[in-house]
Amino acid sequence: MASSSFYDDRKYCLECDQYVPYLMSAEHSYCSNCGSRVQLFSKEDWSQFSENLKPRRIKGDSPDKKRDSA
Repeated sequence: MASSSFYDDRKYCLECDQYVPYLMSAEHSYCSNCGSRVQLFSKEDWSQFSENLKPRRIKGDSPDKKRDSA
């Protein structure tokens, strides 16, 4: 796995339509170029990422069921 650093980290800016360096606050991250909020992935990259996760999900895996306590 490649080592990442503060200077190499990028998030996606909808306004700039590219991955950009960003400034992080307590609740959100902002584009260092235009100041708008950024997100982790572009829509296309998110779709590809989530599709790649589907084959890794365990079949039969379900959330914990609520059980009656006796």
